[in-house]
Amino acid sequence: MKLVLALVSLSVCLSIHLAYANWAPCLPAEFIDGYSVFLKRHLPSDTPSTLNHEDWEVYLKQHTDCDKSLQSFLSPDDRNGIEDICRPHAGKQQSGNYCISKNNFTFISVHSELGTCIIRNVTMVTQHVIVACDMVDQFCRPTHLEENRKGLVPRQEDPDCARAETVMMDHGFIMRAAGQLCLLLSILALGLCYLMG
Repeated sequence: MKLVLALVSLSVCLSIHLAYANWAPCLPAEFIDGYSVFLKRHLPSDTPSTLNHEDWEVYLKQHTDCDKSLQSFLSPDDRNGIEDICRPHAGKQQSGNYCISKNNFTFISVHSELGTCIIRNVTMVTQHVIVACDMVDQFCRPTHLEENRKGLVPRQEDPDCARAETVMMDHGFIMRAAGQLCLLLSILALGLCYLMG
């Protein structure tokens, strides 16, 4: 009976936690290394400067697992502009913790065969960039680049990408924190049920 109650408690708390995870920009990151992974994947300093398929195939084989069929490489010169998408002056909230840039960026999009790095297409793309914005080391930073397949543009009526201090005071943040506390307590209850056997 104790185990059943602990499992029900755990599932309720997990539901609360998942409902509020990534519900708005600039909340604490779910993955601590999201920002560094973002930089490594999308803003590396050693990408080929051409659209040559052979150059990109060599690059992908040396730097990736060839586990993605589409990869986007932003210019390191645009790093500050990309990071600014997570700030009110340069980004609009898209949905959840995603923000879209108010300006266009030009970047290289590489389509390859999954698992082989055989290049299908390398193109220069100019469009608005969509990134997930999370709090990392006390700064709101991009942690994921979302493909903008539909060529979305920021809408004037959408809110600016929120400042962390604005979001942190929001009721939803309190609910998310309560969900995380509830989850932790449920895990402890499960552990105690196991130990008391």
